Formats: sequence, structure tokens, C-alpha cells
Amino acid sequence: GEISDEFDDDDISYSKLDDHTFVFEASIPLIDLCRVLDLPKERFDAVDGESDSLAGLILELAGKFLEKGEEISHDEFTFKVESVDQRKIIRVKVTISPESEA
Repeated sequence: GEISDEFDDDDISYSKLDDHTFVFEASIPLIDLCRVLDLPKERFDAVDGESDSLAGLILELAGKFLEKGEEISHDEFTFKVESVDQRKIIRVKVTISPESEA
């Protein structure tokens, strides 16, 4: 039979648009977001407050609820709200700026 481990990406709902752009469900745990983006799991520890989801991270960074189409940047990341439902962020586009060749 097939063996699946706890790091199976099949249960993580996201789309990769290109090497620097992804669309995630806002409820994705930050630890899974970091795994998909190949980041250290502590990447957002300094700014995520008590949040453990992408939506919570965005609320922490923005200090308010972002409406559809609004975005916020943090370091090399831009988080753009793609869809909302009442007072809940549903989908987020994450763009990672490639490191500039200086």
C-alpha cells in the first residue's frame, strides 16, 4: 500500500501561480505555509502574535481586518486578500519578491 507521512502536501489547499506567487486558503497554519514556501517554521514568530494561521498573521500585521483587494507587505512578502466572507478572510495571494541582485 501507499505510505503517507505527516508532511503530505495533498491536504494543504494552495495554488502555485509561478515561482514567486501562490494563492493559499487563509486558514492554512503558518507551519504549513512555511513548509510549502520552504521557509524556517519560525519565520513569522516575531510578528504573528498568538496567531497560527495565515489569516491571523495578516490581521496582526495590518492591525485591522483587510477587505478584498487590500494588501499588506512584510519583508519580502506581499499578502493580498483575494476573497472574504463577512468578517473572515478566505483566500490570500502571497507574492515573494525575488532577492534583488545588487
